[in-house]
Amino acid sequence: MKAHRVIAGLAVVACSSTGPKPGTANDAHSGGESVDSSTEGPREQVPAELGEMMKRGPCTPKVRTPLEQHVLTRGDGAEDAPQAFIMGIDERLCVVSEPAATEPRLSAETVDLSRATDALISVETRATSIGAVMVIHNHHSRPLRYRAFIRPVGRELQPTSVCPVRSDVPTIEHWPYEIDTFSFGDFQLLDAGSDMACY
Repeated sequence: MKAHRVIAGLAVVACSSTGPKPGTANDAHSGGESVDSSTEGPREQVPAELGEMMKRGPCTPKVRTPLEQHVLTRGDGAEDAPQAFIMGIDERLCVVSEPAATEPRLSAETVDLSRATDALISVETRATSIGAVMVIHNHHSRPLRYRAFIRPVGRELQPTSVCPVRSDVPTIEHWPYEIDTFSFGDFQLLDAGSDMACY
């Protein structure tokens, strides 16, 4: 279920895990389910840093290791596999995916909004008081679907469910526990009327 919220004047789609914590059965499920903020009951306090992550603006990379270490290499026989990227907590990657390019790449420099249309996907992660969050901004004119894996602290890498990212509407993925690394890729731009279900 998707929840639409207004944070700092922005309408957003939020996807968060309501599943079990790591180490319990089916802990690979996250993303794709959320609490609708329009319903009655206790409300979560939205961390201030989440509002900052939601703001529309230029994408400036923020990494703790060299940028090339954020590009996953393809193994033997996987040369045709989609490009994937990896990042840690409290990092921001600017994925440039221009129509003429054969595959997305990471920008080492700030990508200004004047160059972002149909070219930029920005991904930022943070540890917050409500758990790990990943905010994705899709600056393409069409919705974006992607695949993701997470590695919770002390655990193995595992697939996670994610929601498609609408054009110019930030999407929040949330896990109520600590995440060590996030990997994502296999970007697909969707046509109008495509299935927008989280998976």
